[in-house]
Amino acid sequence: MESVYLKELKSYSISEMMNFGEKYIELLNKRETENFNENENMTQTGLHQLSTEEKIEKKRLRTANESNSSSKKSKYDRKELPALLPIHVSDIRVKQNSEKPVYDVKPGHDVIFLFKVYPPFTYDPNRRHHSVKPSVEIAMLGHQTLNLFCDKIVCNDKYMEVGGDISETPDTPVKIRLGEKHKSRMLYIGNTFYIDRSDPNNIDYSENIREWGKNHDLHFGETLNMHEQTCLDLVARLRYPYVYQHLGGCEHVFKIEYARLVEEKDCLESKLYPFYNYIARSNNPKLCMACMELSQWIVFDSPRMISNPSFLCNSCFRSYHYIDGKKIGTFSAVRYWDCPVFANVFDEVSKEGTSSEK
Repeated sequence: MESVYLKELKSYSISEMMNFGEKYIELLNKRETENFNENENMTQTGLHQLSTEEKIEKKRLRTANESNSSSKKSKYDRKELPALLPIHVSDIRVKQNSEKPVYDVKPGHDVIFLFKVYPPFTYDPNRRHHSVKPSVEIAMLGHQTLNLFCDKIVCNDKYMEVGGDISETPDTPVKIRLGEKHKSRMLYIGNTFYIDRSDPNNIDYSENIREWGKNHDLHFGETLNMHEQTCLDLVARLRYPYVYQHLGGCEHVFKIEYARLVEEKDCLESKLYPFYNYIARSNNPKLCMACMELSQWIVFDSPRMISNPSFLCNSCFRSYHYIDGKKIGTFSAVRYWDCPVFANVFDEVSKEGTSSEK
């Protein structure tokens, strides 16, 4: 529908259109004046019909909207951090079994650290991006020693069984794991080495690195005992990658996400620290190639399998490679442990279910 002003412009003659600019401005001024008077009359009429309470409420809402629009968040504003609470079932069991919780962590006084630990990965210089997600987040108090942090780091390799092939006697109980045999470990944080000296047979991984540094004109800091150094003793950068090394050449990148004062919403029981604040789900779990259950065995050089090595669950492994408990053919097998943190969780849940049934 054409406006009155557009019709008026079309009624002009050619000579009048020569002065179109002046006429157009004149019409615009006329239109704005009429609209302003119309809006003013509507506003006054609407306010006149509102009660006193409605006027106050309308003014309050208008003031709130103006304050919200003016207070836009800047990228430099402080981000509210979530509460740090234990999610691991074994930690929660300790809390539930205690007669009375002891809240001995003081908010506003004690310091809490959050570490993000990443699984080992192969760096490819030809790849532009490496999307690696943390495997766990570990919360620690500032006065706790660094060896407690290392104890919480999750690695499948340290749970692998030592002894090699057990295909002849698959029911043999686990005697010793890799992490129990090779106890040497090291942290490299802020040009300082932190090694485990709890066992006199442990190897100092920093010696070879220092020797290599001398040949390349690189200078490293001192070597300290991780059992004597606390989180508050660290000289480090937040969100900067550091290295944890164990089992000879197994390396995990980790970083200190943040360090802050404990708040009332955080866990206030010191005996629950350190705890897992986050555990990543396995994006690529090793499943049984027959039934797609979680694998418990790795089979090597089996002529009955289509791939080498093969991952099998306990049921498929025994039904496919044994008859009446006797081994069929020639192959070797070792136990496989995938994500031991979840294994501990499932053990705790199963124990709780068994006790409740009794």
